[in-house]
Amino acid sequence: MSPNSLEGFCEEVDKPGDGPQFKAAFGEEDIEMLLAAITKHGGEILPPPET
Repeated sequence: MSPNSLEGFCEEVDKPGDGPQFKAAFGEEDIEMLLAAITKHGGEILPPPET
């Protein structure tokens, strides 16, 4: 992922935090949106390495 692609991805999926604890603002309902956005911006989610 190039720097410009990463910036576009971050802008697309950005959400405000839940307060000073900086908890994750993403819930399970956001997974589909995140996967679509990462693909759109040239990223790839890899499976865990085989052990």
